[in-house]
This record gives sequence, structure tokens and C-alpha cells, in this order.
Amino acid sequence: RFRRDLFHGNEEQMNQVIADLNQIDSLDEALRFIDTNLSWDMNNETVADFIKLLEKRYIQLNKLLGLFSC
Repeated sequence: RFRRDLFHGNEEQMNQVIADLNQIDSLDEALRFIDTNLSWDMNNETVADFIKLLEKRYIQLNKLLGLFSC
């Protein structure tokens, strides 16, 4: 669904964007990356679902990092 709707079926582009996002340390930076580099309609349901997945990823990452900082 994401490949079809957000990347117009271009798997290589989708994989590159995911690789780029994986290098980013915060949700705010990831959202800036999306806003700057992708021409997505932030009101689109598929975009909103993708952002929700990003939010979950950064919540999990922050929890994991919190475990190692103790």
C-alpha cells in the first residue's frame, strides 16, 4: 500500500527513503525530512498511516535507548 500510494510503485525509492529515515534520530527530524524531500499531502490517509508507523518506531527507539542509559 505504501509503495503503491506514496512511492508510485517505485520500490527502490521506498527503500531509499526508509534507509534515510533509519539514519534519523528523532520524529521531528523525520517529519522535517518528509516535508523537505517528499511531495506528500499530509492530509492523505495513507500518509497519516505512514506517520503513525514512524511515531511508533521513535517511541520504541526512545524506550530502548532509555533502557541502555540506566
